[in-house]
Amino acid sequence: MTDNFELLYKDLGNFHIKTDFFRDTFFVLFRNGFFALDTNLNFLGKFSRSKKEDPEYRNLLLNDFYVYSDSAWIKQHKGNSLKYLERLDKSIDVVNSQFQLVKNIPRRDIYKIYYQDDLITAAVNADGKSFLLDKKDRAIIDMVRIEKIQKHNDQYYIANLNGYFIIKADQLVK
Repeated sequence: MTDNFELLYKDLGNFHIKTDFFRDTFFVLFRNGFFALDTNLNFLGKFSRSKKEDPEYRNLLLNDFYVYSDSAWIKQHKGNSLKYLERLDKSIDVVNSQFQLVKNIPRRDIYKIYYQDDLITAAVNADGKSFLLDKKDRAIIDMVRIEKIQKHNDQYYIANLNGYFIIKADQLVK
């Protein structure tokens, strides 16, 4: 382990920033990237970035999220072999099991799930723009930041910064 650590340490740069433990993964963060170890300190992979880019990650995403692409929402699931790392600028790096970058999803294209049931999903992006999606992930309403959603007697009460909306459940796609 020590030899691997030294090689990784030199490869990622000698500027150790911090260490972090998230779920079952131990991260050692450097100026040029980080590497990940499991709980038995077995090497999982490394993630290197150019010096021009901010190398810090925020966390691994716990929930599903939506990506807005070509006027459609694509749901990304956490249950596959890819990992989703949320950066400090709110963009997401998609990496494989060795933490090699597959793609970066810009902040403006990401919608996290705020509320979800069998009829609607409320997705909110990093800038606070919110969308209500029907069961088939089509937009029903877009609005400024959703504050609260509550279902009562087959009606949805949705409060945002500008007021509130009432939507009857029988008006939604089932």
